[in-house]
Amino acid sequence: MLTKQQKVAIVEELAKAFKDNDLVLMVDYKGLNVAQFNELRSSLLENGGKIKVVKNKLLNLALQEAGFSDEHDKYLVGPTAVVYSLDGDPVSILKALVKFAKTNESLEFKGGYFYGDIINAEQVIEYSKLPSREELLGILLNRMQSPISGLVFSLSGILRKFLYALNAIKEKKSGGGE
Repeated sequence: MLTKQQKVAIVEELAKAFKDNDLVLMVDYKGLNVAQFNELRSSLLENGGKIKVVKNKLLNLALQEAGFSDEHDKYLVGPTAVVYSLDGDPVSILKALVKFAKTNESLEFKGGYFYGDIINAEQVIEYSKLPSREELLGILLNRMQSPISGLVFSLSGILRKFLYALNAIKEKKSGGGE
């Protein structure tokens, strides 16, 4: 049994981790053995996430202290573990969770917060299909480079034609002066 001081410390630690966090997700881990849970923990850490088993009452207090609405109450039933982002891309963390859940059906998504909006289990799966932050940055960079590349190609074509014209004039003058 935890002492009151330990409970306060847990709530403060979680509230600090949840503040300004883009992903806070509650999952039901009932049915996972220790090896499976450790595998999930490792997978999340690789993607910049963390999972922690917490009593529902402490989790509720931490979420309230972090400034989240009370809409999460319906997810705080039964055994609950909370998944949140340490420094990783929230979409990558969701992808890791969904991938793990496909092979371990005991893991069930309850719901949580994604970029401040409340989400349910179906939305977790949908959001995991989004491109990751790195993929989106790559797409954006490619789109930004396309017009520039087109401009460079067009300008080099104009310059090439100008040089051909100068060469033709040079040859005509050197051929006509003989």
